[in-house]
Amino acid sequence: MNIENLFLLIPDFCVILLAFIVILIDLFASKRNDFILASISAGGLILIGLYIAIFGFNQTGSLYQNTLVVDQYSTSLKLLFVFLGVVAIFSSKNYLTLNLKNPGEFYSIILFTISGIMLLVSCNDLLTGFICLELISFGLYVLVGFDRFNPKSNEGSLKYILLGALSSAILIYGISYLYGLTGSTQFDVIQAFFVSNENVVSLNSAIGLGLIIIGFSFKVAAVPFHMWAPDIYEGAPLPITAYISIVSKLAIFSFLLRFAIVTGLPSIEFWQPIIISISIMSMVLGNFMATIQSDLKRLFAYSSIGQTGYLLAGISLLYGPGGLSSFVLSAVIFHMISYAISGYTAFYSLILVNNNLRSTKISDFVGLSNQSPLLAMIFTCSLFSLAGLPIFSGFISKFYLFSSITQQGFIWLASLAVLTSLISLYYYLLVIRKFYTPKTENSNQKFDVSPSSFIPLCILFILVILLGIFPSYLIDFFQSTQFVPGHI
Repeated sequence: MNIENLFLLIPDFCVILLAFIVILIDLFASKRNDFILASISAGGLILIGLYIAIFGFNQTGSLYQNTLVVDQYSTSLKLLFVFLGVVAIFSSKNYLTLNLKNPGEFYSIILFTISGIMLLVSCNDLLTGFICLELISFGLYVLVGFDRFNPKSNEGSLKYILLGALSSAILIYGISYLYGLTGSTQFDVIQAFFVSNENVVSLNSAIGLGLIIIGFSFKVAAVPFHMWAPDIYEGAPLPITAYISIVSKLAIFSFLLRFAIVTGLPSIEFWQPIIISISIMSMVLGNFMATIQSDLKRLFAYSSIGQTGYLLAGISLLYGPGGLSSFVLSAVIFHMISYAISGYTAFYSLILVNNNLRSTKISDFVGLSNQSPLLAMIFTCSLFSLAGLPIFSGFISKFYLFSSITQQGFIWLASLAVLTSLISLYYYLLVIRKFYTPKTENSNQKFDVSPSSFIPLCILFILVILLGIFPSYLIDFFQSTQFVPGHI
């Protein structure tokens, strides 16, 4: 390894350094100051994001015998996750002040998980990826149980640890199977092994790949390995529910995309029907179960499972008769970004409402439009975007993704995806109806929302609109050859 290549990881090292700085400031501060800690955490991430945006796209290379790869794919996703980290910090600030202690620990753990995610999207090796996944998971285990005086938070943390350990065991067992077959855990070697065997899957390789699929399915809460998600989403502090639902899930999908593309797994007949089956179950069960929920956290949990189904449908069809489809790849990436922005807009709105109502029950959202008209409008638009209505980013991303599925010859799968998306519109409309139902008492009581909390929400809302109106810039970039994972 060339020592100069270590400079490729400057953003990753800076995030780790920032986490330690936040810990030290919190440790030696004479009194608790949530604003300073949040400002340092978010400000540091913004500076790191600017560095990536200015210098990162001109830097490519590999490190540690090609186990880590820095390319345009990883750089773009690092920039996305740094941005989502800033959003996570801003959305947590007032919630921490009202509900939790130890803000320094909270922000530092968020930063440590961001550093793990940034390394994860560069991983070109299953074992290295597994280590990064565990780094992220350990932080999330703590964050889910951060409200230690809340029985639901403690229950959710315990369930998350137990099921997370189970999924990790399954995943490492699958990795060991592939290592035994190929002699390596690097994606390139695995790809060469399958090519040399003309993509014929033996029993041992089928077991290894099957265990890896199950392990990843647990991590992203895909049906039938989703049983942990609703309880953990409900029990976790609300900002962490948003973080798990969006940031950690998309990080795993980013790694899974690189793994699938570089190894060429979607071209193996064994792979596609399994992933499509999991995708169908996730789309159907996730959206149908969301219709009967009375709590928005549980509704978002099942809605997130449905979104997992859409992404898995795209990943299963990355390879067609002509090889890797840049159309499908760009559609999957664009939907990931759209879901991240729209989802965080919805969660951010829910956090602000919860700070005032101290409830996530749908029935308690009656009269929201009277108490905060702008917040109700932004919340409504974010739900419309998640449902896939024009002029929002969710419409373009779903249209693009479903079109790419159709182009691969799976019209029936695209039709099912459209149907389940209409179901999501139904249960989102039930929530929106509550916003605009007149409230008989305390109807004139206005919400107390600080400008420092509202401004980031407005920025997210503007992005939801802009991505829906001007999507071509990102789509053209994602379709370029340089964006394909592994292209240096």
